[in-house]
Amino acid sequence: MGDDNVIVCTSRGAVSQRYQAGRVAPELVDADRPYFGLTAFKVGSDGAGRVSCSFARNKTLASGRRRRAVEPSQVFDLGQAFYVLVARGDLDSNGDPVKHTTAPAVSAEQVNFTATSQLLTTQAGRPLAVAHACLMLIAWVGLASTGILMARFYKPQWASTKLCGERVWFAIHRTVMLSALVISIVALLLILADLGWTWSSEVAHPVIGMIVICLAFIQPIMAVLRPHPDGRHRWLFNWAHWFVGTGAHVLSVLAIFLGMRLPGVSLPDSVLYIMIAFVVWHIAVDAILEVNQRYLSNTKTKNVPEAYAMDKSDATTPPPDSRGHCLRLVMIILYLIVTCSLLVAMVTLTAIYF
Repeated sequence: MGDDNVIVCTSRGAVSQRYQAGRVAPELVDADRPYFGLTAFKVGSDGAGRVSCSFARNKTLASGRRRRAVEPSQVFDLGQAFYVLVARGDLDSNGDPVKHTTAPAVSAEQVNFTATSQLLTTQAGRPLAVAHACLMLIAWVGLASTGILMARFYKPQWASTKLCGERVWFAIHRTVMLSALVISIVALLLILADLGWTWSSEVAHPVIGMIVICLAFIQPIMAVLRPHPDGRHRWLFNWAHWFVGTGAHVLSVLAIFLGMRLPGVSLPDSVLYIMIAFVVWHIAVDAILEVNQRYLSNTKTKNVPEAYAMDKSDATTPPPDSRGHCLRLVMIILYLIVTCSLLVAMVTLTAIYF
């Protein structure tokens, strides 16, 4: 939206005529006369947040002989046809409107203000914002979560098998994490385009989201510059890679929760509950696999290798470790089935109700 002649009606009984130049709050066309050009206005409220508003306005308005003239382009000539948008939202402490909390309803066609007709509206969508939300869910709920589990618990799995010349866990981990990074960058560009290439730090969601993308971008750079597997500083890389990756994943979940409650986002509560269910499910699977790995580590024999650290991905293929193989296989299959089901549900609801 932008270049709009806006009439604001509030539950406090105030009516004002404003102009919105872009993705900013609409400003009064005449600060001395907020109701400039409006007559016979009447505002009613049912106490539940629903406001009814009526007013009269001439087709054209003259600013009159005043010290501060009204810019004619800010008050539209209603002899012409225009689209009508209806939105609702909150007021700030000064009684001025803030960003609407739901997608506005827009007339199906331009309205002739010199005639009386029934106004049919459709919901004004934000396809770029919807795509941003859906892609971020896919990247961090689907791909990154799977990649983290692979790196943490599946190094002994399929130890004698190669995938694209690499051990299976490493090939999957690298593929899904790089995919998550690429998708996140695309999602970032989409939301910036939706917002007119502006960025705000007034709310936590974009700040945390940007931190997540920066951390995700650092990960492959660290991997390329990692020391040799036998280098004496390799342990620093291992800890840094784990810390940055885990931090990005935790913050991504926080950003998703915050994004669900942003002004202008009208997702049903079911999306929040599904996301909570995913978090509980991921923690439960992580706990089960952690207990299994610690049990195997405490009962290992000299001939059974431990779960190999990340720095062994380019080392000689270790002998297979069959202990815990079935449990790990069952858990990753269940994890993918449940996670994909929850992800599909969230993406579908987001695409419908965003």
